[in-house]
Amino acid sequence: MKLKKLIFYLTLPFVSLTILKISFRFISFSITLSQSIRNQKHQNSTIKIVTLGESTTADFFSDNKNCAWLRELERLLQEGGHSVQIINEGHAGSSTPYLLERIDSLLDKHKPDIVISMVGSMIRQH
Repeated sequence: MKLKKLIFYLTLPFVSLTILKISFRFISFSITLSQSIRNQKHQNSTIKIVTLGESTTADFFSDNKNCAWLRELERLLQEGGHSVQIINEGHAGSSTPYLLERIDSLLDKHKPDIVISMVGSMIRQH
């Protein structure tokens, strides 16, 4: 009986972490899908801005009242009379190496006039 309890307590953290990781990946996928839909709504704008970054860029906690910085930037630019399209390519949990891997394909895909990158909070010591 003690062996079963020991095995249970040793495997519990791994199972919990695996479930947590799967949950975060699902949430990240949902946010990315939402971003794609938002990006498509702004196809007729003049100045194309692509934003890259982590959860702070990914509109992770965004709603109409509490927007991420890029939606605030878009609002301010439009209020100032600028015609802009902000394409959000932020991904929660991404790192600088991950963004560097994707940047060429994102530039080819969107052909932006401006790229804004907000990274650094996910950098870890290796």
